[in-house]
Amino acid sequence: METFSARVGPVELTITSIDSLIATVPYLLGFVPTRSVVCLWTIDKKICLTMRVDLPMTELEFDISEWARQMLGHGTHCGGIDLHIVIFDDCWTSASPGEPPSSVRMQALVRAASVLGLQIDTLVTISDMRRFEYECTACELLRCSGHDVTPPPSYLQKMHGLLRTPASSREDVLAEINEVPNAQIRELVAVESDRYVHVCAVGRGRSGLEKWRDESIAVIRREWGTAASGGDPYNVCTPQLARSIVALNDVRCRDAVLWVVARPGANLQQIGDFFTRAVTSAPPNLVPGPASVLAAVRWLQGDGLRAMAACQKALETTPDYTLALLIETALSAGLPPAFWLDTMRDLTYEQCRARRHLRPGQTVDQDAAMSA
Repeated sequence: METFSARVGPVELTITSIDSLIATVPYLLGFVPTRSVVCLWTIDKKICLTMRVDLPMTELEFDISEWARQMLGHGTHCGGIDLHIVIFDDCWTSASPGEPPSSVRMQALVRAASVLGLQIDTLVTISDMRRFEYECTACELLRCSGHDVTPPPSYLQKMHGLLRTPASSREDVLAEINEVPNAQIRELVAVESDRYVHVCAVGRGRSGLEKWRDESIAVIRREWGTAASGGDPYNVCTPQLARSIVALNDVRCRDAVLWVVARPGANLQQIGDFFTRAVTSAPPNLVPGPASVLAAVRWLQGDGLRAMAACQKALETTPDYTLALLIETALSAGLPPAFWLDTMRDLTYEQCRARRHLRPGQTVDQDAAMSA
């Protein structure tokens, strides 16, 4: 296989062998996959999209050719040319005795790639700690050879030293944003919600709602700044966390925060940890705001699984929440984070903040507003 690179968080890894590719996959996904098909699209020897789907239990459950076309079709949005396919199969599954594992699925993927104009560079199945490497023409499997999986020790050591350890399963990843009931934070959220309702009723001038919004955005930024500077995002001051939860459900606060998050240099991992805390602490009716922002942050990190989980969390209580639906649609289509960054780059802070009290032609000092 050709050498190419993969960026995982702040680290760029050079992948020079099939074994190093296999070792990298859990870090790209965030968890150790089982019964999965993982596709990686590369362009200019860099990964531009990683996608995982559940492995069909049997080839007889549905049209396997249509399954392959739909799966690989997502990659057409990312511009990737070369395709690397890894099937993680917990047990030996083949259409007939003597065939290598997952050969029917592999054949369907090879033919679908040919139709879509994709060049397959790597085609491998992992089963019982053995890798079965396939060779193929443009549209047919030729043969398969089996080898033990032996990632280079130095490569594994580098990843363990620099990257967050992958979760042991997909379920563990989804559980990260489960509700963590806390009576104290619920009381504080109720108080802040009442204050927000009062401010909305009193007025929208600088002394009313708009001032509350500017102050709330500053609170959120201070809280994630504490996390980004090495503080513990799970030990935040609860009044500020309550204020953040309520504010993130105000669309103008939420959109201003999204603009700031998309700026270069943001510590997305630490910021995402803070929003995870907000999601797990929020009462169900106030989950959609912080969950949608968390989805955007995880998407920008290239963590599609956590981004999709956050979208679904937002939609549990508010099925028509627009931002969550937008991000979910983009993720399902395989759009890269650059799509979101390009959109935000064309907007100013004030356009996202959308103050209501400005007269036509009046502007606000952006730096002053963001530090209010």
